[in-house]
Amino acid sequence: MEEKKGLFEAIEIVEELNKREIKASLIICGNGLLKAKLVDYLSEINKPYIAYKGLVFGEEKAKVFRDSNALLFPSFNPEGMPTVIIEAIAYGLVVFTSPVGGIPDFFKKEMGVMFSINSISSMVDEIIKYSETADRQQTSTHNKKFARENLFASVRVEFIEREIRKIC
Repeated sequence: MEEKKGLFEAIEIVEELNKREIKASLIICGNGLLKAKLVDYLSEINKPYIAYKGLVFGEEKAKVFRDSNALLFPSFNPEGMPTVIIEAIAYGLVVFTSPVGGIPDFFKKEMGVMFSINSISSMVDEIIKYSETADRQQTSTHNKKFARENLFASVRVEFIEREIRKIC
């Protein structure tokens, strides 16, 4: 967990959604330098719709994804291709993220929403607009199919083998 990954912005977004009477919850997973600050902050604000799970692996991690509808990742960090987005797409979650680093290179509008990084309010507005106009099931189906066809290691290995054969 790093400040640049949008952790506290995600909390603000979910708080604002709930203030606007849109039922939203947030499960925070991970570990890092911000853990103590996060735990203190969550204790201070005491919002029942925000939970911190810590570092999760295996079945516990899979359960978090299965029990979720969306991934909120408003990162300001120059990400490459974040594993959490790949995992969320594979589980069929709608992805709400920022256009930083390599994310715009693979993220398509059919996967969810790519925010502009200007304000919490505009991010909240984009989430609300999506929830009012998009078909979450269609997005979920698209994301699972995209993952199967493009992100599995076996697919990538086949692609690399074809490229190598072209030059050998």
